[in-house]
Amino acid sequence: MESVEWWPFLISRGRRTPFRTVVVPGLPGDDGLEPVLLDAAGGRPTPAGELRFRVIERHDADDLALVFRVIRPDPAEAGEQRGPLYDEHSRPVYLIEGVLRTLPAVAPDGGPRPWVPQGALRTAHEHNVSAFHRFWQTDRYDLAPVRSEALSFPANAAAERAQWAVAPPLRVRARRSAKPDPPPPPPAAGGRGRRLLLWWGALLVVAGAVVLAFALGG
Repeated sequence: MESVEWWPFLISRGRRTPFRTVVVPGLPGDDGLEPVLLDAAGGRPTPAGELRFRVIERHDADDLALVFRVIRPDPAEAGEQRGPLYDEHSRPVYLIEGVLRTLPAVAPDGGPRPWVPQGALRTAHEHNVSAFHRFWQTDRYDLAPVRSEALSFPANAAAERAQWAVAPPLRVRARRSAKPDPPPPPPAAGGRGRRLLLWWGALLVVAGAVVLAFALGG
């Protein structure tokens, strides 16, 4: 039976740490998704029963379909006994969590539609809990994000019932390869000849000074 892989992701902030990607999809050979997710996912808190859908259009790789929600975390899942959670500036802390999948280069029906298998977000949340707990307790911006593994669902799985909020596609420019260092400039023409002239000139000055010293001493 044909299956579709969905990859969990999670964005949040800590007490002092600003928003960052806590869980990044572990797509093989697809590094650099952290800043793309920060640009693509977010917004106001999602009401109960609402999901957001957005497509990331990429020039150098397959397009991505995101399904996510913005919710308050359970304090117990962050290792806290009381809640809700706030940062050091008394701003409420939210989880931007969801799943994504790759899209074919050309969609047969003219474009992707908002859809996610039933239970995919719940399963993704369960996978993200330990990563958020570690992130909240350490509160370090340099903490490397956790790379998630794919969740496999049948292609004909029952769809999650939701009120969909569809955002415009996010177009991502192709990643540019690092430019090599420019080659060193060639030596100036006649540089060696000028150095020899300077050397001989200095030698003549020294010789002249020695002769003058002997003459004065005599």
